[in-house]
Amino acid sequence: MDQKSIYNNGIDLIEINDYVIDDDGEYPTTTPTQPSSPSSTSSSSLSPSTTTTSSSSSSSPSSSLSFDPNKLPLVYASLETSVSVIAIIGNLLVIVVFLQDKRLRKVTNFYIISLSFADLLVGAIGIPSAIMTKIGLPRSSMKLCLTMLSLLIVLCTISILNLVAVSIDRYWAILHPLDYHKRISERTACFIICACWILGSVIGFLPLFGWRNEYRDSCYFIPTMNYNFLLFLYFVTIVFPAIIMAISYVRIYIVVVQQLTLNKV
Repeated sequence: MDQKSIYNNGIDLIEINDYVIDDDGEYPTTTPTQPSSPSSTSSSSLSPSTTTTSSSSSSSPSSSLSFDPNKLPLVYASLETSVSVIAIIGNLLVIVVFLQDKRLRKVTNFYIISLSFADLLVGAIGIPSAIMTKIGLPRSSMKLCLTMLSLLIVLCTISILNLVAVSIDRYWAILHPLDYHKRISERTACFIICACWILGSVIGFLPLFGWRNEYRDSCYFIPTMNYNFLLFLYFVTIVFPAIIMAISYVRIYIVVVQQLTLNKV
């Protein structure tokens, strides 16, 4: 028997067939068409757009804030490569000029040459090592990884110690000129330079000798280095040198200003 139902909107007319049960008590194989209510129709018609809108609205902030980690190594490598090339060319020119011009072979310039040679090695070895460890290379060898990281620390530490030596040399030469010329010779300068290189090597190779974290199949700097070693390195290569150089150059500045004032009077 057919039934007709008219919705309140007066638009659709839907015929509904009664369920007919067979003599065996089973339902027929064909499923009768059932009317869908206006609420379900409207919800089903609106659900895709709502889902699309919500998904698009939720995905748009994430897509705008998304970060591609592969872009960082490229930019980082480009900048580091530029610094490396400039460091190699610039310091190589300084060394060549020093060797060719005998007038520049003064005790004070020995520290400058040592600094230039250290910076040359930073550009040639240290920066390429930093680029490789930035992406976790090498992963196959723990010793090679630690050697690269240690060389990076060694060269940077030697460069900083040479800067400290230059500041102390200038402080002594300007504030105590008579005593400076009596005590400081080429041999003394070479001894101080060798001390900077030896001390920098000892500090930098400490991770290779065991002061490090466990190797985790990736050669990243921070995870590989021990926290206590990084704290020690921070004070030895940044805080203390900065204090020494600041005191030296402030004292030099004060003396120079006083001399200029006396000359004007």
